[in-house]
Formats: sequence, C-alpha cells, structure tokens
Amino acid sequence: MIRLIAVLWMTSAIARSTPVSYPPFTWDTVPVYLHFGSESHCLNEEEVSQIVKITKFISFEKKHGGDDTQFTDEATEQDALKIKKADPQVKVLFYWNSFLAYPFYSQTTDFISKHPEFVFRTPSGMPIYKSDNSKLVQYNWLNPDFQSWWSDIAGDAIKKFGCDGIFMDAATQPTRPLWITKGWGKGSEEKLHEAGKNLMKLAKEKMGSRGLLIYNGLGSAKRDGDVSKAESQKGEIYLDDADGVCFEHFDQFEGADKACILSDWNKIKMASAKGKITIIKCWPDHDFNWLNKELMKKSGEELEKEARSKISYPLACFLIGAQSYSYFCYSWGYQKLQGSLIDYPEYHKKLGNPKGDFKRENPENWVFTRAFEFADVWVDLEKRIAKIDWKQ
Repeated sequence: MIRLIAVLWMTSAIARSTPVSYPPFTWDTVPVYLHFGSESHCLNEEEVSQIVKITKFISFEKKHGGDDTQFTDEATEQDALKIKKADPQVKVLFYWNSFLAYPFYSQTTDFISKHPEFVFRTPSGMPIYKSDNSKLVQYNWLNPDFQSWWSDIAGDAIKKFGCDGIFMDAATQPTRPLWITKGWGKGSEEKLHEAGKNLMKLAKEKMGSRGLLIYNGLGSAKRDGDVSKAESQKGEIYLDDADGVCFEHFDQFEGADKACILSDWNKIKMASAKGKITIIKCWPDHDFNWLNKELMKKSGEELEKEARSKISYPLACFLIGAQSYSYFCYSWGYQKLQGSLIDYPEYHKKLGNPKGDFKRENPENWVFTRAFEFADVWVDLEKRIAKIDWKQ
C-alpha cells in the first residue's frame, strides 16, 4: 500500500511539473514523432487518419502543400486544422528556419527586396548565399529588427496558423567557420550565440505559455578521427532557452560512428535531466537516405520493404538511449514519399516503462543492453546489429 501511494505521488508530481505545451508521452508503446512535407498536395482524409494513428507529435516541413496552396504557411494552417479536428491531443509544429530565407512562405516572398537590411552580407555588402550555385539568401542574425520580425512569425504560428509551436531549424548554422570567415568576422561567435538565444526568448514570449519551441540540433560528429568536442557542445548553448531539441542525423553522415551514438545517448540523458523534449531522427542505414540517387531509383514499394527490414537496429539504438519525452522519427528523407507515413508494427507493440538506464556489457566491447517492462533490447554498435525481444 505504501509503495502504491509512493508511485501515485511520483506520477502526480511528474504530471504537475510537465509544461502544458508538451505533447502527450507514454512508455506504453514506442513514442513516435513525424516530420515531413508533401510537395504534391495538402493532407487528404486517409493521410490524416494515418497520422493520428501513428503519433501525437508532428512537424510539417518547408514546401508543404504542393499545388494546393501557394505558400507553406497556408498549407500548414490548413493541415493543422485537419489534424486537430481528427485528434485535438496532437501537437503540431510550424517549420520556421532561423537562418535560411526559404521562398516558400508568404513572409519571405521577395525577401531580399522587402528586407535588404535583414540579409546576411559580406563586409562589402554582397549577399552571402547558402552555396555558390544557390541564390538562397541567409538571415542577418545580428540585426535586432530581424530578430523582432522572425519572432513575430513564430508567434503567428500559434495565433494565426493554429499550430502549437515551432520547429526552429538551423540554430547552429550561423557559427560555422565558413560564415565566420565570409561575413561575421573573427571573434563574432559570442555575439551570434547571444542573438540565437534572443531569437528563442522573443519567440517564446510571442507564442505564449502554450507555445512549444524545438530547435535543431544537438547531434555529435566525428572529424579527423575524433568526436569533435566543439561540434558536440555547440547546440548545448541553446538548450536552456528551448523546450526541446532534435538530433537530426543520429547515426548518419558525420554522426555515423559508434562513438557518436554513445555521445548522443549521454546528451539525450543530459537534456532529459533538464526536462527537455528530445527528438531522435533515425535512418535505415548509413547509405539509405534521399541523397543516394541510385537507391532512390527503386520503387516506393521496394524502399518501404527495405526500410521495414532494417528498422530493428535504429529502433534499438533509440530505445537504448531514450528518456522521458524522447520521440523516435524514422524515414529516409523529409518528404511524405520518403517513408514518412509508413506505419510499422513495432510502433504498436507493448513496451512498458524502462527498468533502468542502459548498461555496457564490457568496457572492451560496444555491446549495450536495456530492459523495459515488455521488451529487452540488445545492441552491438561495433557490428551494427541489434535485437529487440518483445515479450508480448
């Protein structure tokens, strides 16, 4: 009886301490987050039903809506309403890039002529584009009027577009060495960090207490043979100013190393200790992504079959490191047709509460285990194999 009272007290305390803006979370099954855009159309009734069956947490990417609407903000508004009508509990995020002025929004149409002072430029005044073969302009983070404008639209995500918050992309990009050299100037990192924190502060103020701010990213990277400390810590600067963070390239690209996975597990734990949401974007394997042109020649059915056959390893890696308010995101890209709406049977198996933290089998190897109420998880990061023993 005493133990039951203690458990109920702890459950009540956790519920009281969870911000009202947070999405629902349970260990009953794998907690899933969806993140995609549909370049062809806004959501139809079947797609809405599929979404609310899979998740209660979603973000619509840039260029969402296709030919059905002129702008992403219009499409997001329409589809947020459809999702909310189907399941009011689902939390919907508005994708709002903090550094790249994507032209898919009504707010960024003719951006360079409407807001020339908001454009990131060289010391001689020339716009600095995302790449040499791109005309995509970037924002001048250090302009206070830009910060006010950008955060106004973050507020509109809730007040006008019917969303629950924003997915703040590219939060760590302005401090890349390339942009320091080309535009900001040596020694500008601290000013840029303060600008990023102020963007978050203003956005939170304008969204209100129910506004959710998730930024990207906090993933580890391996360079020159080591997990880069600078890269690994860069995103941590903003953690206290946001509600959560996305590990976008978990076990992918520069994060595709066993040491990076272990580092990210510890970062997830650190973020959770601060009461933050963590989104872990996982991939079928190191080569299975939208950039692999040869692989993308396969049919949708073939790609889905392969993704289904490969889910155990990324899902096991997620479960080893997952904490309260950790969410699993699994696809091979950012569009609807890149595996974003596949409903995997693993999403509906009974998981149950974790019985403790993950354990390393031996300091000499890379085998890790973790036990849940209804599943035992085993991962070998060296051999890239895993097993999930579902008990029910």
